[in-house]
Amino acid sequence: MNIKPIPIDKLVAHPANSNVMSDELLVKLRRHIARHGNYEPLVVRPHPEKAGYYQLINGHHRKLVLAEMGHKHADCVLWDISDDETLMLLATVNRLSGHDNPKKRAQLLAVLAGRFEDKELLRNLPEKKHQLQKILSLNQPIKIVAPDKLAELPQALTFFVSEKQKHI
Repeated sequence: MNIKPIPIDKLVAHPANSNVMSDELLVKLRRHIARHGNYEPLVVRPHPEKAGYYQLINGHHRKLVLAEMGHKHADCVLWDISDDETLMLLATVNRLSGHDNPKKRAQLLAVLAGRFEDKELLRNLPEKKHQLQKILSLNQPIKIVAPDKLAELPQALTFFVSEKQKHI
């Protein structure tokens, strides 16, 4: 894989890109890049209509953040692919991702919580405070309830109502 710096002003967003990111996550992405200086290279192809320009396939938000931060170039991987392949990638590249194993995520965040202040974690991690607390609680030992105390636990109830009853 060949990574090369390409001038940011030569990178054009693909009009079919459907991936959006909240302002809150954009701020965290900006902090991450500012703090570490590292980011996953953007994926581009030669622009099909503008000579000397490149069309973004993956990395629209990273490009936006880098431009806002004053970077003149972005590290890019250049792919020579057709219009159809590009559209297929736009439809899949931001959707094909793994997911966290909750227990492993909790363990990772516990290590970070031991090394960083809560404020620093919340500034950089995608989780909100209540989410972070909930994930970290997964590291707590399971509480064993004595059989004679089971009746004291909350009980789940299921019942059915008519459409009219829902509005009463």
